Amino acid sequence: MIKCIIIAIIIKLINTLPYCSDININKPCIYNGPIQKRIFVLKSLTPNENKTTEEINEENWHNVNKGFIHYLYRSSVTGSGPTASNGPDTSTNTTNNTTKDPTEASTVTDGKGANSTAMECNSSNIEEYPSGVGREPHSVTGKTKLINIKLHNSILIPHLRHVQYALNMGVGTPKQEINPIIDTGSTNTWVISQNCISNTCEGVASFNSKKSETFNPINEGLKIKFGTGIIKGVLGIDNITIGNDIIKQQIFGLVNEENSNIFNVIKFQGIIGLGFPKLAFDHHTSLYDNYSKQINADLIFSLYFSNQYSYLMMGGIDKRFYKGDLYMLPVIRELYWEIKLYELWIGNIKLCCNNESYIIFDSGTSFNTMPHTEFLLFKQYIKPKYCNGLENIYEEYPIIKYKLEGGIEINIEPQEYIFLHKDKCRIAYMQIDVPSSYGRAFILGTQAFMTHYYTVYQRQPPMVGFAKSVDPSELDPNIKSLINNF
Repeated sequence: MIKCIIIAIIIKLINTLPYCSDININKPCIYNGPIQKRIFVLKSLTPNENKTTEEINEENWHNVNKGFIHYLYRSSVTGSGPTASNGPDTSTNTTNNTTKDPTEASTVTDGKGANSTAMECNSSNIEEYPSGVGREPHSVTGKTKLINIKLHNSILIPHLRHVQYALNMGVGTPKQEINPIIDTGSTNTWVISQNCISNTCEGVASFNSKKSETFNPINEGLKIKFGTGIIKGVLGIDNITIGNDIIKQQIFGLVNEENSNIFNVIKFQGIIGLGFPKLAFDHHTSLYDNYSKQINADLIFSLYFSNQYSYLMMGGIDKRFYKGDLYMLPVIRELYWEIKLYELWIGNIKLCCNNESYIIFDSGTSFNTMPHTEFLLFKQYIKPKYCNGLENIYEEYPIIKYKLEGGIEINIEPQEYIFLHKDKCRIAYMQIDVPSSYGRAFILGTQAFMTHYYTVYQRQPPMVGFAKSVDPSELDPNIKSLINNF
């Protein structure tokens, strides 16, 4: 009886959430905003790795059992000087209290101007850290202080890009076709230049600026830091074509050199960033912002992923892709698409959160992730097991529940987080620590979340939304026909 009353209260609370258009403050609400103005088919790519995604998952669990901790660094840098990406330097009194031990909870600073931007920029040099990419522990510069993590029994993750979704676009006049991956965790657009001098650039689709009638160079350098190396290049201006639309005089990066062998690991021809302006090239307007303005669209995009069809929608949502209400939640910081996490439950076992915690929505990560402390508890209750041929296997596993602001919940069903590998039911979760002064990060990726939930990303006010996806077999036939135009 008590359980029924509690469930009824939660349902009533969610049902009484206002529509987003009825409130002027950034609070949980039900989306009733604009519909999409453009819809594009996305092509699913897999990394050029010797290991499959399933093997990466298996290795992660094996390493945790051996006592290792996997970690991934986010930059904790504020720009320096008036030309920096965040404007004037406000980091003088900022201290990043990144924990020395990734298994311990991080504390939140109240330092003046504290933030964790993903890049450091000036007029001659630009550094960017794309989403899903490992950060070097010693790559942080400037006045912001970083306390290094203990490396004993720790494994630096070079990248988290187990899956990528590419959008077809043209660069230059006449247009040269490139298939960059979309990235919810960065803001800039960059492609591989045909002038790239590194051996690993061979065989990668690239842009030849000399063949474009509309290209103009910019005297600014580009440096992209990965956990295993650096990519260097320059900025340029040219026309970019997406679908039937031409975005004129767009600033983007051209990669001329890479020393990290990254193109042999991650299969991509470039990136289109869909993040916040604070991460943009030295105050330059991003492709996403310019394109939205050109088609007179709100700064909203939405994503539908499935094993069969995947789509990017610009300017709003499309109700044909989801069912039920679409809940919107405020973004914590205008740097990444992240929201506050209040509680995490494994069935009737509460796993967290006694410390500040948040969820990152990352289209470049395949599996969901947890910090080390929570993952150790998690694997006590949910373990891989041999299951080939066993009936009703899902009944043996609990629902994983994320409790969010406003009584909103994300429920991950067993059939959504279990996958078969080598006659074994494996769990689509991994242990990844993201040391930060802002709390503990839980990533929701594509395989165990975004292929089951339609997601929405709104700039003003900054919010992330989600609703249960429509099964690809039930999609409108008119939508399916778009795949033939890719």
